[in-house]
Amino acid sequence: MKKSILLLTLSFSFVFTNCSKDETDPDERPDVPKQYELVKAVKWDVGVVHQLEFFYNQDSSINYYLSGSSNLPSKYKTIFAYSQDKLESTRDEGARNAAYSYDNHNRVIQLSQISNGVETSKNAYTYNAEGKIVHVKCWVLINGTLKVSWQSDLTYDASQNIAKTVTEHFDESGNIAETRVRVIEGQSDSVYINPYALLHPLYQHQAHEIFDPVVLATLNRLPKKIKETGRSTGPIEYEYFFSILDGRLDKLKCKTTIDNNPGYFTSEAVFQY
Repeated sequence: MKKSILLLTLSFSFVFTNCSKDETDPDERPDVPKQYELVKAVKWDVGVVHQLEFFYNQDSSINYYLSGSSNLPSKYKTIFAYSQDKLESTRDEGARNAAYSYDNHNRVIQLSQISNGVETSKNAYTYNAEGKIVHVKCWVLINGTLKVSWQSDLTYDASQNIAKTVTEHFDESGNIAETRVRVIEGQSDSVYINPYALLHPLYQHQAHEIFDPVVLATLNRLPKKIKETGRSTGPIEYEYFFSILDGRLDKLKCKTTIDNNPGYFTSEAVFQY
């Protein structure tokens, strides 16, 4: 695979999936759109308008993005750094950065969040023989020590889409405090996924084992519905509505229903190209 194709993939998938020179070129694969369109911005209105703006290198890898809100006077810049055609780190204009570690197959096996030189959290990823992420484990810094916060097992259907996740949450003593089960019903059409354009609109829904930059980058379809059990508040259902054309995600919104209460829609995210 030529470098230009590799780095184009990097801008959407950040090479979290294995990409070797003898893989089938995307232009020869029927499941991959023929045209590559880069997300320039994503905007969503929750009373306050939030927006992310993306800026790219000549090879189509992300250079940096700006995040801002209509109620804030300035925007915040997150810069991407690469090494040997892989995303090495991201850093904001403060003292926070994220560092990526890879295995011999160029797959991310650890994502660390660092603030002022201190590792404040890390996620570790385990893959199956098909290259799918089947386990995610998260540690967070508590009283100066990284402790396990949660871990999740992911299972896939025959089409290699995520079908179910089982996530254990731990208290500060290391005991299991809660187990949440999420069942996915239905998948979107095939779509190119820029994880950083999706994380902010979707993160509020708390399915962090799915809406994770590393996990998202291994997918080419998004869940249409997630049914969650295991919370003390009762079952929760998230239903997603996508506008996708030729592999390009144009709009996204979510309907959330908690227990037997009426469902409500979150703000619609609009993607600009």
